[in-house]
Amino acid sequence: MDADSEAECLSLLSRALSTAVALMLHRGQHPPTPLIDAQEDASEQINVRVSVREKLLVAEEAERTRTTQSEVIRAALRAHLPLINRSNG
Repeated sequence: MDADSEAECLSLLSRALSTAVALMLHRGQHPPTPLIDAQEDASEQINVRVSVREKLLVAEEAERTRTTQSEVIRAALRAHLPLINRSNG
């Protein structure tokens, strides 16, 4: 279906995405987590040693959620360290 205007295009896209998320939830799946906040510039690096099993788990989660391993780790940090979610102000 083609949209005749930008507004109609956005409406059709929104409906399609809502349907896709509803289908995922119906199937017991979880929608992918949002990528890093656009205002956040993941420019810092931390080197962490993990076990072979931990690395495999991160890789499997990244594949399952269709994100990067870095995003999986950042999402886990945000979920387990509430201070990361607070603004500086």
